[in-house]
Amino acid sequence: MSREFLEQIENIRYTKTLNLSKKNDSLHINNMPENLCCLYWIYTNYSIDELKNCGDKIISTLANIHDGLNNICTIKDPDGFLLVYNGIAKNKSKSNVQEKEYNRMKQHFGKGNSGNLGIGKIDALNNPLKWRISYVTLQVNDNDEADIMCKYDDHAENLERIWRLEYGWSLLCQK
Repeated sequence: MSREFLEQIENIRYTKTLNLSKKNDSLHINNMPENLCCLYWIYTNYSIDELKNCGDKIISTLANIHDGLNNICTIKDPDGFLLVYNGIAKNKSKSNVQEKEYNRMKQHFGKGNSGNLGIGKIDALNNPLKWRISYVTLQVNDNDEADIMCKYDDHAENLERIWRLEYGWSLLCQK
């Protein structure tokens, strides 16, 4: 079953992408669907040296300690952007989920809280043209349309883990 899901994910992952822009001096994810429950991947074309020397304690540290390790993901998208983070997001209405899960992808490009990248606060990394996201949607309810027909609550963490086991740990992932 794991192999089947991984193949489905890889067949879709590059077909659904989101670009970023700047709005009011903040990074903004363009055309992000509402109520998105998904696996997602963050790519950049900043160099690893730029990530190591960006001046942010979390990103600099992760890039420095993970660079060069055998099991770090080295996947690039068709335009040469390096995959540096992957995660799961259950962006349903706030009444249905915990606050930490709400707008999970957006949090990485904001000014920063614990548990996300906080790219928006890092002057050396806040060029929206140097970031992009791809995603694969998962079901929440039986009647939901989704890219992968498995329920988010039952499978998201497992899919995230098996993807990392197969393709490597993303450079900027902590846990």
